[in-house]
Amino acid sequence: MAHQPFEDWILGAVPASHHQIKLLGDHLASCDACRRLSAAWTTVDSLLQSPPVAAPPSGFMTRWNDRLTVYQQRREKQQNWLMLLSSVGGAGLLLSYAIILSILVDPSFPIQWIVSGVEGLTQTFAYLRLAWEVMTALLITWPGVVVIAWWSAFATLSTLLLLWVASLYQFAYVRPKR
Repeated sequence: MAHQPFEDWILGAVPASHHQIKLLGDHLASCDACRRLSAAWTTVDSLLQSPPVAAPPSGFMTRWNDRLTVYQQRREKQQNWLMLLSSVGGAGLLLSYAIILSILVDPSFPIQWIVSGVEGLTQTFAYLRLAWEVMTALLITWPGVVVIAWWSAFATLSTLLLLWVASLYQFAYVRPKR
């Protein structure tokens, strides 16, 4: 007996019509080999439809979460750099546009800009020199200031300590009247 078309119908390789399904039922009733094949294929098909879920190896979730954290940190750092470079680039383009526009409006603009920049630097260095002179004067008179500051700090801290101890005593040992 030829089993090929019946095996194809059992395995679902060829779509079967109603007439072919009736012929397959009649053949399964009389053929033991095709009946075993049909039962085996039904079992295999049910296993293929619902495969068991394998448990992950030990430590997999920890490693995966660690990698995810590292990936997220790296991605955030890349986004921060991209945002910084985009902002700096945009500011540079805007500044160059403003400079070109200012030069077109007033050709003497670059000279005024350079002069005001040099003036600002000169003032900054003058303020730094003044701060340096004030600091050296303070350091020269420092020993007298240190003694006065030490005694003032000591008196203040002693008073605060005394108030703290008194408040602790009040809360710990003095009972409220009933």
